[in-house]
Amino acid sequence: HKLSLQIADNPVKNGHVKLVYNKAKNGEIIISEMSGKKLDTFKLNNESGSYELKVNYPAGTYLVQLKSETGMAIQKMIIK
Repeated sequence: HKLSLQIADNPVKNGHVKLVYNKAKNGEIIISEMSGKKLDTFKLNNESGSYELKVNYPAGTYLVQLKSETGMAIQKMIIK
């Protein structure tokens, strides 16, 4: 098994985002605009599990990046 990242409810409608991840050793979530501008960074406490966050970004498409010792994963997050 390798590193994985999923966004549970995509597009995001009510500002609640649930990220589901696996094999993220010392993982960190980075949320950025499509232009590459960083908006938020979160440290993950567990190697696998889920992380819920509240976002109040304007409607649009964002990049959610998971960086860890075991690699990197990127997903697009759409906010309605």
